[in-house]
Amino acid sequence: MRKSVVLIVLAIASLSLSACARGYQSSATPRNTLETFFTSAQKADYSTTYDCYDSQYKATVSEADFVGHRGRAAVLKTYHIDELSVSGDSANAVVSLTFAPVGGAGTSPHVTKVQERLVRESGGWRIAVR
Repeated sequence: MRKSVVLIVLAIASLSLSACARGYQSSATPRNTLETFFTSAQKADYSTTYDCYDSQYKATVSEADFVGHRGRAAVLKTYHIDELSVSGDSANAVVSLTFAPVGGAGTSPHVTKVQERLVRESGGWRIAVR
């Protein structure tokens, strides 16, 4: 019984984290998209991270290029959505990010804030890079 409950919880978590990848966003919110985007980046699941981008970004950057670049970049350790505002078919967020130290012992994590723009596309929310 316990094993069944664990498997069900894992299945639900997998479905939640792959919301962008499935392209099913009809009930998603900008916050859901941001959480999927940054959680997948934390887990180095860069294909899911890439799937959260809008079609305009995907038309200019291939998934293979994105995944390759992210695989060489600093590792995202934590994120916090500080601000989120929605206006019609667009949204803006301020997100605090903490990246793992780079360069060996004695270095500290890199903390920064980023602004993310989201757009409603095909019934769901996507990260827009413009």
